[in-house]
Amino acid sequence: GDDDDLANDDDVEFAYAATTLRGALIVQVEGDDDDDSDDDDEAADDDDSAVGDDDDSAVGDDDDSAVGDDDDSAGTVGVSAREVAEVEGTFVLDYWRDFDAALLECVQTLSWSGAVEFETGLVGNCAGCTGVLLIDSASIADTSNRAIDPEACDPADFGFGGQDLGSALTGSPGGLLQMALMDTQTAVDLGVQISEDGDGDLAAQAGQIATTGNRMTHVGFVSSAGGTFFDQIDFDSVAGTSGAGEPWSTFWFIFRPDPVGGPPETNLSGAYQLGSFWILQ
Repeated sequence: GDDDDLANDDDVEFAYAATTLRGALIVQVEGDDDDDSDDDDEAADDDDSAVGDDDDSAVGDDDDSAVGDDDDSAGTVGVSAREVAEVEGTFVLDYWRDFDAALLECVQTLSWSGAVEFETGLVGNCAGCTGVLLIDSASIADTSNRAIDPEACDPADFGFGGQDLGSALTGSPGGLLQMALMDTQTAVDLGVQISEDGDGDLAAQAGQIATTGNRMTHVGFVSSAGGTFFDQIDFDSVAGTSGAGEPWSTFWFIFRPDPVGGPPETNLSGAYQLGSFWILQ
């Protein structure tokens, strides 16, 4: 029953009263965003030196062909449709014996991989969603390692095994394997609420994150359509939704160091951090 806390170690039975969630993700985007500024191209199939290039025909087109060209015709700054991109990341669950007293029980880390795609209309029953992230359930691995981190949870510990929330959220009944995405500006414009009762302001949250030198780029939603862990705890009764009557509950905020002068981000490209608006108790 060791809580593996080097300070004030009480070595009692594993127990926790609250859990917070965070994480990270890296999106491996390929292709051309056709934007002269803040170009994230890999160099191949790059026509970003052109002005007013719509690549919809050979006439007036500086590309050698239309093959491999993913231009969105108008070349809107900071926005571009792309094919499905690979994504890998982690979910980190902090188990708190006493959250208010900052008494940590242990930290669980789960690694995963999957795919992310951006296009309006991809997510059913989410009119404002601009993308979706799907995690391959077979890729999930508990990488908590007490050998290098004394605060890490021990997957083999009997007490922890009976209260393994990470496995419940990524296995059965699940809930974290699908994330509907909405870029922050769209979410603010649509009046997305963090909580069902309107407590907490999305624009204010983005502003608070900005004070740390980061930019909140997206809001992530979990399904409240039925059959997951979140339905078992009636999460939709407290969480805000992606839109009126839509079965997607506000859960994640996604952020990264603020690219000064960069355009608004509709897609994800590169490395980001995950945070949850919620404490599970």
